[in-house]
Amino acid sequence: MEEGRRMFQIFAARMFEQRVLTAYREKVARERQRKLIDELEEENRLDTQREAKKAKEAAKKKEKKKMQKQAKADEFGMAMLVDEGVEDRVVSVVAACCDRGEELCDCGPCWEV
Repeated sequence: MEEGRRMFQIFAARMFEQRVLTAYREKVARERQRKLIDELEEENRLDTQREAKKAKEAAKKKEKKKMQKQAKADEFGMAMLVDEGVEDRVVSVVAACCDRGEELCDCGPCWEV
């Protein structure tokens, strides 16, 4: 009888140990999963920030290029109408020729925009 009781206590202790180990493993798995999700969210946030920064720098560069083109046009006495939608493509040039006084002549400075 005493040995049966002892065997039952050992069995109960092992069952308790297994439940505790299983609960601990599940807890660790949940923590690792949460950590991985947090890392992925952080990575996505950083990627979004990088893309926004690149877009901002590209817009800045585009604006600078546009200003340089405008300054070059102003240097030759031309007024430019620029199509904003198509890579700063010159739609029309309205000016008098720098040398001859003709409108839209074929001299170099009139078309070097």
